[in-house]
Amino acid sequence: MPATKPTYNPSTTTAAAPVQVLFVVLPDTLVLDWAGPAEALRIANQSLVRQGLAPAFQLRFVGPQADAASSVGANINQLEPLPQHLDVPSWVVLLGWPDEANGLHTLPLRQLTHWLRSIAKQLQPPLAPPPGHHLCRRAAGGAGGAACACAGGYAPLRTGRTQTP
Repeated sequence: MPATKPTYNPSTTTAAAPVQVLFVVLPDTLVLDWAGPAEALRIANQSLVRQGLAPAFQLRFVGPQADAASSVGANINQLEPLPQHLDVPSWVVLLGWPDEANGLHTLPLRQLTHWLRSIAKQLQPPLAPPPGHHLCRRAAGGAGGAACACAGGYAPLRTGRTQTP
């Protein structure tokens, strides 16, 4: 008798809520900053589902604007607005862009900074990947003294406790 392949059935499987992974997309965002990590998380979900387990991650692409052109000119459309509340668990991934030093005073960046300050108390501990660490530091400066550290890799800003596969 051939072995049956387990399948994920949301109506019969109980699991912890998936980690909400919010990739924050700004105009001129570097595609590689989100495409590689997003693919890795998608593949991890795919592997879990093949084992009959629930996906661990829900990928979301958010931004201060509904549409943004990437650093290479690809248009990224239908971005979700920046949420006012983060579900637990959530990871916020801040991405880089090619001319970071000259873009610090653009409207989308000001909107992002305001949003980061508004959700700062929901983030525990606040960490950011190297491309976005200065955004996190800038926002933390107005968040009642909240600390913000740069991680050595892609450690996202996160809320609550997370369980990863």
